[in-house]
Parts: sequence; structure tokens; C-alpha cells
Amino acid sequence: MEDLPDYPKALAIVRDTGGAPHLLVGCRTGLLSLYRMDKPAEDGTFAKLTDRWLPRRPARFTLKYHDTAAG
Repeated sequence: MEDLPDYPKALAIVRDTGGAPHLLVGCRTGLLSLYRMDKPAEDGTFAKLTDRWLPRRPARFTLKYHDTAAG
């Protein structure tokens, strides 16, 4: 894949309505990139379709750890 402006944190295979596979890449800064995966390996396999930036929002809550085993 080409250079990304951030480090990927999540990868998922998704399929369109025709069943064609796509790779969805999520990065730390909220960048989502979608790649088509139906090209032959000689052509590079991945073809970028689109990038989307998700807006950053403050968290409405935080998770707290409670050690229930300590009793």
C-alpha cells in the first residue's frame, strides 16, 4: 500500500452489494481508507477508492477499571 499519513490501527474486509471484497483501513487520527481488492497481484492487488476523515469528538464518558477479583 502507498504511504499513509498515520499508523493503521484496524483492518477489516468488507463486501459491497455485489460481493466484491474491499479492505477498510482505520488509522489513529480518524482516517478511514477503502481499497478495492479484486485486481490481480501483477497489477498491485489494492486500488484505493476513497479516504474519509472522521471528526474528532471529546469522549462523553471514560471507562474505569474495577478489580472485582480482589474483593
